Amino acid sequence: MSHRLAFHLIRERRPDGVVAPLRECRCSYEMPFVNGQAVLQSVRSFRRICIDDYQNLNRTEALLFLRKARSTLLGLHRLGIVHGDPGAQNFLRSECEVSLIDLDDVHYTGKLGSGWEMRKFLLRTAIPVLKGYGGAGDLATVLTFRDLGAFAVGAVAHFFWRFRRLCTVFRDRACLYFSDRSVDRTPRGAGND
Repeated sequence: MSHRLAFHLIRERRPDGVVAPLRECRCSYEMPFVNGQAVLQSVRSFRRICIDDYQNLNRTEALLFLRKARSTLLGLHRLGIVHGDPGAQNFLRSECEVSLIDLDDVHYTGKLGSGWEMRKFLLRTAIPVLKGYGGAGDLATVLTFRDLGAFAVGAVAHFFWRFRRLCTVFRDRACLYFSDRSVDRTPRGAGND
């Protein structure tokens, strides 16, 4: 339901840079053709190692791309919509604009921002694109203090989720271990005479 509502809002409000789906059914959706090139090509091998192949972006182009990508993502957040996968491979760059594609994980939350998603944007888009061009100074020109605060909230939430998941795994394994052991109730040293 939240997926359909997100599509409806995207088609109705037309946020800048988001490619609106033409129509959808229960299992798929149709998108218009978008002319542009991906900034990041992600190739996964059988070992699940990600090999990044960047276009030849200079520092100015990289900063401009990141500002537009951030603006596009925040346009979705203002509608209460979370994209779900704001990695650099889901942004297309043309001469004058940036387009956000791959709306498979998009859903409506009703919240005006998402710390979790800004964390993903920073780790999967901003840092990899700026990797060869500069450091924290360049990152500060793209992101605001509020974005970094949202990143911190998202990072804390992520670590809390991982910790809970780890505790659940240990608990489940301990239950399996102790349930498989046969319990001998005879005290040690007592003979069976």
